Amino acid sequence: MRRIAGFMLAVLFVAGSAWAQDFKGTGRLTGRVVDEQGKGLENVLVQAKYPQVLGAVLEARTDKNGQWMVSDVAEGAWDLTFDLDGYVSAKASTDVDETGRAEPVRTTLKKQFDPNAFIQEQGKKAAALMEQKKYADARAVYEGIISKVPAVSGQMQVFLAQTYSLEGKPAQAAERLKAGLAKDPGNQQMKLMLVTAKRETGALEEAQKTGATLDESKLTDPGVPNSFGLALVKKQRPADALPYFDKAIERFPRTGESYYYRALALVDLVNAQKDLKDPVRIERLGRIKADLTKYLELAPPTSADAENARKLLEQIDKQIVAK
Repeated sequence: MRRIAGFMLAVLFVAGSAWAQDFKGTGRLTGRVVDEQGKGLENVLVQAKYPQVLGAVLEARTDKNGQWMVSDVAEGAWDLTFDLDGYVSAKASTDVDETGRAEPVRTTLKKQFDPNAFIQEQGKKAAALMEQKKYADARAVYEGIISKVPAVSGQMQVFLAQTYSLEGKPAQAAERLKAGLAKDPGNQQMKLMLVTAKRETGALEEAQKTGATLDESKLTDPGVPNSFGLALVKKQRPADALPYFDKAIERFPRTGESYYYRALALVDLVNAQKDLKDPVRIERLGRIKADLTKYLELAPPTSADAENARKLLEQIDKQIVAK
């Protein structure tokens, strides 16, 4: 048995040696590997496989110009593969004739698609267009991102809404934001933007409905309740505005503007009262004075509103003394 095993190993060794020589010859394979812009790619791994012989593979690497060469190849068909990190692998085939000649192989490697890199690159392009106030062009870039990377469609609605908002088209902005919220119902940023867009279209009730779904613990400033309050004051509904200013002050007690806005709403209510001795009116005058005093304590003393607040406080003091 040992003699037979040794004989078989010897046969296999001789056969393997013969196969190893079957793909050797005087031919030569050459070519060039370039990127999509036609620039030569360096260090591409080129593998030349001779299908007629099992395991017959020769390798080469491209130089700085993308050129490569495999020498001492046999006549016949050769299969080629090209690999480089960051690029999609490519394949080709070529024939070596009886003289050892083969047509040079030109190969173009395409970059592997990196969605994060693509979004970052296109995002910078869109941001530059936004700075140039080319909002429609920026919108086209954002839509291009969505078409290439559909998974980010929801997040991209924020940027699309911004393009419409800056164009003065709050209705279109609102539609984009609603589409985004359909994919990401809990997105606080989109809700905040939708509140503003709806308010700008005059749909105050819809804005209030969206505002009611906000997570108030995540608000970083009193902008939302104050904006609702100011919109209601503008609609001559100061009594309805007061709860919003109250909420802003409760949540952000060190922000002076909320006190100033609440004082203005109270002034509207006081001015609407005919009876100068009405206890409710007198109580409101006291609240106005307290809010204006607090505002002046917190606000920058040189602001325009601070000057208005001081003048208004003088008037309120005179009315309180008169009573």
